[in-house]
Amino acid sequence: MLRNLLKTLLVSVLLMSNGIAASTKWYKTKQVNFEITIPSKSTKDWLVAPILGFPLAVLAPSKNGYRPTMSLTPEMTPSLEPITFDEVRLQEPYYKAGREKFVKDRKGTVKEFYKPSVIKNKNNLEIYSLGYSYELANMTIIEKSIRFMCDGYLVLGMTRYYPELHKNAEKDFSKILKDINCKKAGGI
Repeated sequence: MLRNLLKTLLVSVLLMSNGIAASTKWYKTKQVNFEITIPSKSTKDWLVAPILGFPLAVLAPSKNGYRPTMSLTPEMTPSLEPITFDEVRLQEPYYKAGREKFVKDRKGTVKEFYKPSVIKNKNNLEIYSLGYSYELANMTIIEKSIRFMCDGYLVLGMTRYYPELHKNAEKDFSKILKDINCKKAGGI
């Protein structure tokens, strides 16, 4: 027992001395529970909670009043069929048209669309992503739509941030998605 305690203490000291600290915790929603690791030296300014109308939102530290945000919304009932990457690619033209209208209605400009991609994570989840960048009120915003299956439930999500203000947001959200785990509610 003492040996395990010393081992744990040594690993903790080594991680801290390399400037690496992370916080991993399970968060519950009605349908799905998520295990999220905050990949940051300082986790105290991060917020993970049901907020902004989302069952679960991950908010990175604020800079100039803006926070990089990730939302996760499981569908209310299990899906009859799992989503596939081919379906995401087929949805791309509709996604683009919807985003172009959204930005135009707000007097902004679309800068770039990102091709659909697959994020493989350590828990064997295939996370599908497509996104775009746009300019609104002289600020660039990057927004990505994410989708993945979790124990039969389709999870829809989004990441959004201002790259000029949030230099680490893309790397942080990518790390969260590569590490995220999930189980049907009641499964942890």
